[in-house]
Amino acid sequence: MDRSWIKMNKRSFEYDNGVNSFIDFALKNEFLINGRIRCPCLRCGNMKLFEANIVKDYLFFYGFDETYKRWILHGESVRNEMNNIGRSEELLQKAKSPLYPNCKSFTKLSTLMCLFNLNAANGLSNKCFTELLILIKDMLPAPNQLPNSTYEVKKMLRKLGMHYKKINVCPNNCILYRNEYSGLK
Repeated sequence: MDRSWIKMNKRSFEYDNGVNSFIDFALKNEFLINGRIRCPCLRCGNMKLFEANIVKDYLFFYGFDETYKRWILHGESVRNEMNNIGRSEELLQKAKSPLYPNCKSFTKLSTLMCLFNLNAANGLSNKCFTELLILIKDMLPAPNQLPNSTYEVKKMLRKLGMHYKKINVCPNNCILYRNEYSGLK
């Protein structure tokens, strides 16, 4: 899906067409939760669920988060990578299963992605993230699909073809230590 419209003026014809294409794509490909989709606007950060018309309004009012490159929670990345590496549909169905019986808000995959993004954004250690997973798992009704460790989360995401690479950053956020800067301290 072409993303060039994301940087255009929100009053432009191209932005309007882009938002409509994104909404159509999300409705066809996303793991819908009660007919709602995740809102990738700057305010919601892909964490909140709304009906398509509300997501559309938010994208015009707040703008599309330009840093959202891989539309994992809208089905694109998971489906493409699953097809590219020939993984079985069974693995994807398992990832799309509800977090716990009768859960209407989150699938196993959407929960793991939200928690893993939170982990990455806040620089939690593996130990801290594992303890958080255990705490949340205990809070959720049994039986639930939440893994017990950071290792299990990473293992599942790798099986789905979603790899990550940790990149160190200056405490002042002035440089990413990668490419030609990877050897600097």
